[in-house]
Amino acid sequence: MSPETEIMKELVEAIERPDWWAIGITAVNAVIVIVLTLWQLCLNKRQTQIQERQNELQAQQVKLQEQQNQLQEQQISQQEYEIYNRLYKLVKKVDAEIDGYLDEIIDSLGFIPWMTAKNGFLQRKFDYLLELRNELEQNALDFEIKFSKEFFNLGGYRGILAVMIHNLQLLVKMVEGEQLLYDCGCSQTIYNVEGSMEKGQVYYIAQHIKDKQYEVAVGSNLLHFIENRAKLRANGNDILEKIRERCKVE
Repeated sequence: MSPETEIMKELVEAIERPDWWAIGITAVNAVIVIVLTLWQLCLNKRQTQIQERQNELQAQQVKLQEQQNQLQEQQISQQEYEIYNRLYKLVKKVDAEIDGYLDEIIDSLGFIPWMTAKNGFLQRKFDYLLELRNELEQNALDFEIKFSKEFFNLGGYRGILAVMIHNLQLLVKMVEGEQLLYDCGCSQTIYNVEGSMEKGQVYYIAQHIKDKQYEVAVGSNLLHFIENRAKLRANGNDILEKIRERCKVE
C-alpha cells in the first residue's frame, strides 16, 4: 500500500470516529445558540423600543387630554363669568331703580324741566321699567339655576317691579288727565310720618294728586312698595357683592 493510500485511509477512519461527530454537532449547536441568542437580543431591543414609543405616545395623549380638560374648564369658567356678569348688571340696574323710585317720582313733581312728569319723565321711566322686567324674565332661568331662593329672591324682585310699574301706570294716566299738582318753588320740604321719611315721601306724593280716589290708590301702592322693599332687603343688601364674588374667574 502506498503512503498516499495509507494517509487517506487514516483520514477516513478519523472522520468516521464518533468523537468527531460529537464535536461537529456541539459546534453546530453552539452556533445555533449564538444565533438564537443574538436574535432574541435584537427582538428584545426592538420590543423595548416599541414599548418606549408606546409610553411616549401615551404620555403625549395624557398631556393632550390634560390640555383639553384645562381648555374645557377655561371655557366653562368663561361661560360662567359671562352669565354672572350679565345677572350682576341686571340686578344692579333694578336695585338702582328700586332705591331711587320715590325720589324720582318726587322730582317729577318739581321744577327741573327734563324731570317733570308733564314733560314725559314718568312715561319714560314706565317704559324703562317694562324693559327691565322683560330682561328679568328672560334671565329668570339662569337666576333659578345659579342661585338658590335663599341667595336671590327672584319672586321678590318680580313682585316689587310689578308694584312699581302699576303705580307708574296710574301716575302717567293722571299726567294725561292733568290730575297732578306741581311744585312752583325751588325747594321741596318733606317731613317724616310716624318716624319714617319714606312714609313722608308717600304722603308728599299723594298730596300732589287732585283726584281723591287716585290719591288713595297711589298712596296705598307706594306703601306696598315700601313693604316689599323692606322684605327684599331683610337679609341685607349685599346681593351684588355676592354675585360679584361669583364673577371672579382665573
